[in-house]
Amino acid sequence: MKRTIRRYATAATTLTALLTLAACASASSGTAQSSANGSTPGVAVSNLAVIKSHLVTPGVITASTTGQNPPGTYIDSETGQLTGYYVELCRDVAADMGLTIRFDQVPFADQLTGIQSGRFSALPPATSS
Repeated sequence: MKRTIRRYATAATTLTALLTLAACASASSGTAQSSANGSTPGVAVSNLAVIKSHLVTPGVITASTTGQNPPGTYIDSETGQLTGYYVELCRDVAADMGLTIRFDQVPFADQLTGIQSGRFSALPPATSS
C-alpha cells in the first residue's frame, strides 16, 4: 500500500512539474489558457487550478511520448494500443484529478518543441530517444 501511495505521489509530482514546464512555455508564448477552479482529493487546489489553466484542451492532458521505451511506454503487440507503466500511471493520476489524458506518439526530437508551442501539456517521465 505504501508503495502504491509513493508511486502516485511521485507521478503526481512529476506530472505537476511537467505541466508547470508547459505552463511556463505557454505563458512566454502568450498561449496560456484561463484558469479553472476545482477540488480533487489528494491534489492541492492551487496545483490543480494551475494544471487545469494550462491544458491545451480543457479537461484533457495532452501528453507526448515516443511509445518506444518499454516497459514505460510502448505499443502492445496484441492490441496495437499504447501502454506501459508510465502510461497507466499517468492515466490513473489524471483520473484522480478529474481529467483525462491523451497520448500523441511523436519522435523524441519533436517533443520539447511541442511543449514550447503549446501542442502538448505534458511529457511522461519515460520519454527518451
